[in-house]
Amino acid sequence: MTPSRAPVALVAAALLLVGGAAACTAGTDGPTSTGTTSTGTGPAASAGPTNGTTGGPSGDLSGGPSAHAAPADAADVRARGTALTAGDVTLAVLPAPGTTLVVEAGPDGSALARLTPGATAARSPVAWLAAPPDRSLVAEDDGTVVVTDAAGGFVAGVAAPGTAPAADGTTSVPGPRGAGVVPGPDGTLAVMLPASPTSTAGTTPAELPLWLAATTVLDARWGDREGGRSLAVTPSAWARVGGAAAAEGVWAQLVAREPEAGTTSMHDQLWCHQLGAPTKATWNLEPWRPEVDTLELLAAGCNPVEQGEG
Repeated sequence: MTPSRAPVALVAAALLLVGGAAACTAGTDGPTSTGTTSTGTGPAASAGPTNGTTGGPSGDLSGGPSAHAAPADAADVRARGTALTAGDVTLAVLPAPGTTLVVEAGPDGSALARLTPGATAARSPVAWLAAPPDRSLVAEDDGTVVVTDAAGGFVAGVAAPGTAPAADGTTSVPGPRGAGVVPGPDGTLAVMLPASPTSTAGTTPAELPLWLAATTVLDARWGDREGGRSLAVTPSAWARVGGAAAAEGVWAQLVAREPEAGTTSMHDQLWCHQLGAPTKATWNLEPWRPEVDTLELLAAGCNPVEQGEG
């Protein structure tokens, strides 16, 4: 079982108190075809049958001008949706009426579905997601989505709506704040516009990308640092901004690759780096560091030492 940590909001406050953890020290194949375009009208490419969804915040999908176009079930999304593929994971994306969808390849074997909604109301669906029969979609509280296999293991993730790679290879979050996903009809997830006073009927919201990735760890190498063994982890671009979904994915793929990393201390250091040093070239984790509480971990810049040392 993956160890857990404090909620992000609490941790963010803690970061402010301790000055942050910014001083933390130290692809896969199968992207989608570039330039695939569709709109929320009629059939499109099939992405295979779908499975159920769990978790995530609740939402009312009955209101707004696009509600009449809600799919009947996951099979309907499969029949009318467009394929979005990263690695060996393919999701179906069905845009709502008036929404334009362009699918393109992303970094590290990831894929992007760029949604451009038409005039619609706040908290209206702009698209629906569904997974293949041997996969499930789990909506996280931060708007990210974990794609799991039949055993519940991580196989891919979707960043919060609006998150996309920048042209210079770093990452940015250009989408509207508050956009997210909620359970949709019978085994789907609905991609929602934010509940904002400026997102009212008749407006044209900004582009809302969906970023799917199956690779979270590009490299992990053992070496020596500060007189002990150290594992330098190179995360993918998506893993740096993938929120709760990325936290689960990086840990799962890192331990599968380097079983020695599967300790509570290493997990906590990884979590700290994801939160406090997302742009750092490598996240350096040491198995000899002690287990400490959250505030002490952050205050130590993700590098705690035994009392009396340092």
